[in-house]
This record gives sequence, C-alpha cells and structure tokens, in this order.
Amino acid sequence: MPVKIAEGLSMLQIQNSAGITVNLVLLHDSQNVILFDTGWPGQLETINEAIIDERLDLSKLSMIFITHHDMDHIGSLASIRSTNPAIRVLTSTGEKEYVQFDKLPVKAYGERLNQVIKSYEKNTGLTIEQPISDQSAKKLYSNFLTTVDEVLEDGQELPYCGGIIAIHTPGHTPGHCSFYLKKYRTLVTGDALNIEAGQLVGPNPIYTGDLPLAMTSLKKFSSYKIDSIICYHGGYLTSPVGMNSAIHFLI
Repeated sequence: MPVKIAEGLSMLQIQNSAGITVNLVLLHDSQNVILFDTGWPGQLETINEAIIDERLDLSKLSMIFITHHDMDHIGSLASIRSTNPAIRVLTSTGEKEYVQFDKLPVKAYGERLNQVIKSYEKNTGLTIEQPISDQSAKKLYSNFLTTVDEVLEDGQELPYCGGIIAIHTPGHTPGHCSFYLKKYRTLVTGDALNIEAGQLVGPNPIYTGDLPLAMTSLKKFSSYKIDSIICYHGGYLTSPVGMNSAIHFLI
C-alpha cells in the first residue's frame, strides 16, 4: 500500500506472510523512477502492484538503491531486475560483495544458515561442503544472484530527483548506507534508525552486528537538515521543527 509523502516521493508499505510490514521508498520525476530496497523474496508482484497504484510500473524503473544486504532488503532484487536488465543497482562500497553474494551474508550462521543449506541440498540433490566458505555463497543463494552497477562513496551526491546523497552508516551491517533526499530534506534510514509506537529509536541491538559503531554512524546525520525520516521498520516520521534534535537525543 503506497503512502504519498510529497509529489514524486512515496512510501510503499509491503507486508510478508507473517504480517510484518516494511517500508520501501519510491522516488520519481519526469526522467527517473527509483526504488530503495526490495522487500523479502517472492514479493515482485506485490511491489509491482504498489508501484502501479502510484500510476507507474516496473517497466519505468531505472534504478534501485540498496541500503544493505539483509534478505528483507534484497530478497526481491534479482526478480525485479529480471523484468528489465537495464535497471541499475547502486549500493555502498562495503555492501557490494554481499549484495552480489561474493561473500556469505554476515548474518548467515546458526539455524538461519542451516535452513538455507537444507533448502539447497533438497532442491539440487547436492551437498555443500562444511565448514561453509564464501565460495559457497553463490551456490546457496543462486536464486538471488545479481550484480551491482555502481558503488557509492560516503557523501557522494547523485543528481537524480533533486539530489540523493549516500551516507555510509556502518554498524548494522559492515557497509550499511542511508540516503538523504536533498529536495525533500528526507532521510531514508534503512535499518540505521527505527520507529516504534510513533517514536524514533536507534538500531535494533538484536540484529545489529556492531552496535557502538552503528550509534557512532548516526552522528553523520547532523550534517544535513532533516525534516522527515523514512525508516524501513516503522515508516514515516516528521516534525514541524525537523528531526535533527530527535536524532541528536538518541546519540
């Protein structure tokens, strides 16, 4: 279900089978249609329907920006890209290898990894060698393989839809990246920030690999005038006085 925030900026609320909602961002103008993150695996049609509700469709999609490689963020990336190979994928320098599965996802361990291995062996009849190496990543995640077209440096500004600035915010994952939408003074946080019960909160400690680093990364947001925030988990939050003071309070 899309939520229109401003002309050319919408939030796509996508729900999985467990009833968990995530919030993708759709940005567009006369030249570009841009998606930020891609939900869980198998959500191609759901995402397309949400985009159609905004009087657009996947055939118009020109770029996908990825905040980080957790499966709820890149799950439908390869399937969306398969509809149009011309779609460009952009992410941070620290996430490229994981998004392309040149390396095992950083959270692929324990029962989560065991489930992936069992599924692979059941579907292929092949056995994965133990211990699991980075070289096995492309085998285990073969259904999700795609390539990154451009890696973004910290602070790099791209001239699309009024300006998009990449802000490296490592901690949740090694290369986590947030994005500042200059025209809208809006911050796309990925999992660097969350919203719970209408309140802005920090990164979830349970799922954050390096919490002290993740909290330190939040200091970078002070360089930008932020009127509104879109959190992947929690949605949209704004204030008449802006959101910088709320972020500063968390730090």
